[in-house]
Amino acid sequence: MRGCRIHKPGRLMAGSEHQTLGLYMGQQHVATIQFEYTRIHHFEYTPEWRQQGFALSPHLPLQGPTGEKAANLFLRNMFPEGSVFDKALQYLAISKENHFAILGTLGLEAPGSLALAANIEQLQQPAQFQPLDLHELEKRLNDSDRNLAIWNGKVRLSAAGVQDKINVMKHPTQGLGFADGAWVSTHLLKFESPNAPGLVINEWFTLQLAKAAGLPVNHAEKIQIGKHSALLVERFDRRFNKDHTHVQRKHTIDGCQLLNRDALQKYERPLAHGKHTRHIRDGVSFSELFATRRWAKQPAKHTLQLLDWTVFNLLVGNADCHAKNLSFFVDAQGIELSPFYDLVNVLLFDFAHDWAMGLGDEFLDNGSLPSTYDLACFAHACELPGRLVSQRFENQINILVSAAKSLFSQLPPLSKFERQHLHQYQQILDARLRHFQQNAKGIQRAISDLILS
Repeated sequence: MRGCRIHKPGRLMAGSEHQTLGLYMGQQHVATIQFEYTRIHHFEYTPEWRQQGFALSPHLPLQGPTGEKAANLFLRNMFPEGSVFDKALQYLAISKENHFAILGTLGLEAPGSLALAANIEQLQQPAQFQPLDLHELEKRLNDSDRNLAIWNGKVRLSAAGVQDKINVMKHPTQGLGFADGAWVSTHLLKFESPNAPGLVINEWFTLQLAKAAGLPVNHAEKIQIGKHSALLVERFDRRFNKDHTHVQRKHTIDGCQLLNRDALQKYERPLAHGKHTRHIRDGVSFSELFATRRWAKQPAKHTLQLLDWTVFNLLVGNADCHAKNLSFFVDAQGIELSPFYDLVNVLLFDFAHDWAMGLGDEFLDNGSLPSTYDLACFAHACELPGRLVSQRFENQINILVSAAKSLFSQLPPLSKFERQHLHQYQQILDARLRHFQQNAKGIQRAISDLILS
């Protein structure tokens, strides 16, 4: 009996060992990507983009050849992560090694302003909006073996990260739904994971604290879908124009793309903290992140924002502050930090509590707190004045003490579990603020001792 090959609607087929995709920004053809046996093989800017465009990252220069490794790392960092991505690939019958099919299928909704397509005509389809069926969403959320990524036969997922989420558009008159054709998503709808109850209220509260502390964060709204909490977050790389006829996109890359690293290297210890692997530290470190000031439009502002992000994460217990939880706007003048996102007190969950990046040699395993010496090692490695680091700690501690009290007294309607979760959050936060109030004062003196020793 002769076998047959089933072609799912919307699936990109690879008919030979050589394929190409175009990389577009709006209607401009930026680059051509060549694939060999479904793997990324060659990246080349178009002559027009070389003349009037800009380098998409410091490792994809406009002039001269682009290395295969740099192109691979840049494009593969566009892939989503986690179980939702795995289920999407299973539905599409696409292997994780088939880069051509993944980028060709998900590329129209790639993060930032870039889109991948076989031709420009794919980007010129009429704008379409399909309302989100909230009853169907609630039904899926009730199912532990849920598939949240597939709607109307299409994958509605593009943002990196392991948390369950889908791309949605918040239409000015029709509510939440899915964008197609000339339209793209404007928000992320994030859900709790079965292994992390309370994640939504935790992230919502942490974002409110960050906003109070002066960190740039996008608006996030806690909503209910039946008994399930969800977080509706504005995308910082997307904005409707004034008359809501077009979604404007902004070129954005994450920390791994900026530093030419694999997504697995978003942690400084990419092989985790096991006995035989804890010494391997070839992932992204704090010192490498602070060294990105050399590409910044405003190096001093860039450094202060990174420092404030680090200080805030230490104060609230966001140990999972890895390189893909930072993004950067890029244009011809350089880079600037995007609003911060994925801010969570992870100490309330049954996750690993060692830090994504070390303070010197200290990764604060098991949720331990850093000493003044650890903070001095961090400041010294990142070439930061100790007095400046102490000052930023003092500023944020003073703000968070009052901001937390104010927020706790003005909470929206919450479930009993959510209130209990925030009560535990408050206890952890109070203890951490007291600790850092004592240990952040003598950083400059500790740096002097460190240099002399």
